[in-house]
Amino acid sequence: MKLTEAPVLPPLPPQEYEQLRDSIRDRGVLQPLLITADHLLIDGHERWRAIRELGLTKYPLRVLGTLSDAERKELAIRLNVERRHLSRAERQRLLEMVLAESPSKSTREVADLFRVDHSTVSRARKRLVSGGAFTTPAAITGRDGKTYHYPATSVENPSVARIAGRLLAELGDDAPEGGASLRTLNKRRFELECKELLGRTAPALPTDFKIHALDFRKLGGRIESESVQLVVTDPPWLGEYEELRVPFAEAVSRILKPGGFACVYSGHFHLKEFLDVLCGAGLTYRWLIACTNEDSMGAVRSGGSILTLWRPVLLFQKLGGRTKTPRILRDLIESGAREKASHPWQQPIEEAIQFVKTLSEPGDVIADLFVCSGTVPAAVATVGEGRRFEGTEIDGDLVRAARRRVHEVLKAGGGAVPLATGSS
Repeated sequence: MKLTEAPVLPPLPPQEYEQLRDSIRDRGVLQPLLITADHLLIDGHERWRAIRELGLTKYPLRVLGTLSDAERKELAIRLNVERRHLSRAERQRLLEMVLAESPSKSTREVADLFRVDHSTVSRARKRLVSGGAFTTPAAITGRDGKTYHYPATSVENPSVARIAGRLLAELGDDAPEGGASLRTLNKRRFELECKELLGRTAPALPTDFKIHALDFRKLGGRIESESVQLVVTDPPWLGEYEELRVPFAEAVSRILKPGGFACVYSGHFHLKEFLDVLCGAGLTYRWLIACTNEDSMGAVRSGGSILTLWRPVLLFQKLGGRTKTPRILRDLIESGAREKASHPWQQPIEEAIQFVKTLSEPGDVIADLFVCSGTVPAAVATVGEGRRFEGTEIDGDLVRAARRRVHEVLKAGGGAVPLATGSS
């Protein structure tokens, strides 16, 4: 990870730095580096130097929303003024720097920042004014209501820090103040983007893309029997939706053509139930595919016993046609950042694109019985090559969001996309 260094404080003396480096070599980085969303290093320059010298690739970071230059410098001073053994001259230089950049700060506030008496700050202010560094401000900002809580999140991996920085930058003033997990930041972005997306007018789609606003159990003959080459779908996994499993499996089996495939997200805990019900409907289990995200920090499951870092997708096929897949499908699909822009259950479009590209041919029909925010039809529109889509979604708001999403992909041109590295 590339960080931009902007040290405010002087470097450690050689002996102190060597002690710090030896400690990091023996025990690792215990105090997170503090960086801004645009990867500007605020605090931890000496630790960063040791990390590079030791060749460490994993170390903790805390990412803040983008700060002004004055805020960044003041925060660096606030964090180090007691931790570092600064000389009188070094403290004086930093004090004058803060006064020169923020002349409206009150004497009391600056004195508290540097842990010095008020007369020290007053004398420094007079010297700077007399020297022409700045003029006496018309108003002085007091301490009342002053806070130092910035939008932030803590991570344990430099690659995840990039995701955190992007999220904080995208949210801007809408980011929650203080510490927030990546999950919380993603949820906040989802809330804002979903509100914006649902506020738009849903456009009409071409006849090759049909999203039926109804419960899949009331589908009837809207999707013809044995007309679909590929089903990609993410049904509700939890036990409260158990009654949907049998009719779902029967519907998938009915609409698939002989030799057609079904990619079904199942969740780890209910994987066996989905295996049983789909095989019971006449489909043949072919493989288990693992999907993961570059920013995944995992989720603790099974009563706090297991940290899961990937999502299972079950691959089934309907007997009677060609058994070989149109193209080779990798059983590990690694996507970019998690996508939850329109729904908390939303899956990454990169995964759906790989399923569509490898398990269907140009002109085929792809279906999804739980369209949700439109990931699968958007993937079909992205891959293009004459592929068609049919699906159902019971939530009217999500139907509008999905139609808007597909419309924007088609408007942008859609078309063929390359396979992931390793596919053929």
